Amino acid sequence: MNAGSNERRAARRVVFHTEVSILGSTAPPLRVWSHDLSPGGIFLDTQQPFPPGLILQLRFTVGETEIRTMAEVVYCRPGRGIGLKFLNLNGPQAAAIRAVTESEDEREQ
Repeated sequence: MNAGSNERRAARRVVFHTEVSILGSTAPPLRVWSHDLSPGGIFLDTQQPFPPGLILQLRFTVGETEIRTMAEVVYCRPGRGIGLKFLNLNGPQAAAIRAVTESEDEREQ
């Protein structure tokens, strides 16, 4: 890993499985499962490739909070999934995600 990779991974990712709807890219919405989550983004398990730079609208739930956000495809692993960066989380959405990732940190200590 180079320094750039380390910088991109500054936020801790935790295993987090939930159904995610990708809206607008297909009709009806494409339903996939998340693999991991961080305050900055999410990795989705999908066989469908999406090119880096593509902006997608996501909908999923973290605890009691519905997350509806735009996200940019940062990388694609064909046959495995896509890594996305959140673009416009609001305060309650970001807090819900931080609560999950921080509670996971506390369990490991």
